Amino acid sequence: TMLDPKTFHRNKLAPNIIIENILVDGKEVTREHFASPPGKGEVVIRYAATSLVQPLRVRFQYKLEGFDREWSQATSTREVTYTNLPPGQYAFRVRGSNNDGLWNLDGAAFAFQIQHRFYQAWWFMAFCALGVAVAIWGGFQLRVRRLRGVKENLDRIVEEQTGLLQEANRKLVQLSREDGLTGVANRRHFDACLDHEFKRSGRSGLPLSLLMVDIDYFKILNDTLGHPKGDECLARLAAILKTIARRESDLVARYGGEEFALILPGLEGPQAIALAEDILAAVRTACIPNPYSPLGEFLTVSVGVVTVWGGQAESARSIVLFADAALYRAKR
Repeated sequence: TMLDPKTFHRNKLAPNIIIENILVDGKEVTREHFASPPGKGEVVIRYAATSLVQPLRVRFQYKLEGFDREWSQATSTREVTYTNLPPGQYAFRVRGSNNDGLWNLDGAAFAFQIQHRFYQAWWFMAFCALGVAVAIWGGFQLRVRRLRGVKENLDRIVEEQTGLLQEANRKLVQLSREDGLTGVANRRHFDACLDHEFKRSGRSGLPLSLLMVDIDYFKILNDTLGHPKGDECLARLAAILKTIARRESDLVARYGGEEFALILPGLEGPQAIALAEDILAAVRTACIPNPYSPLGEFLTVSVGVVTVWGGQAESARSIVLFADAALYRAKR
């Protein structure tokens, strides 16, 4: 067999590229039908080249604008399938080369549109996004409102509990300082107050007076009229003493049993004695019954008075001893 190289000629004719048919979701459409109804988005495109010289060596490249970024690799395949294409505008382009690699770069093109369903429309997406935003905003506002309600409830509970705690503390302080029967200061508060006033008198040099008041024959009253009557007499006497000692600095206290004490800061001896006389007069005016007393049918009291100036007494306890001694002299 003999071959003459001169008889070989290069194929200088670029192939004509044609699109044979298009199937959208299994249905063939014509090139005049640029829009397809909503569906699965499956597109099958068949194409060919009119090169009859060694047609098996014809190569194709294709690109779907709107979907593909680059041209496909050269291949002899004459069909391409796209599945699940989203709704939108597309342009399919295909180009080819003959057996000698001469390309028809213009190729063939076909533009088509895949229509969207209503839930794929931009306005539906925008409406859904708006609905989601409104739902999130509403949920956030509801959450904020619930948290605000919880906070207000907690604040109310804290305020109530704080009030109860303050009231409990006030009552506790009151119980620690006040005599439960008479409503005046108790012995503990009396000792603390007298010690404080004694030290202040020592610093300032001002007088400090102390009155010890004792009910006469109180045991007879308790034994004959009973303890309830005795308690009533103690409460009435405490009320009288509180009306006599009116200054803010004065303190009326139940010293023990039927004995009361009045701390009178800044009060000199004559003034303290006059106050003691006022107590006696007020008790006589009150006419509190004590029918079995050797002194008469009404309650009487005895008062011991002591006044010291800053530095005269050794301690607050010594002032109490002085006043107590004066009280028993008054009783005699």
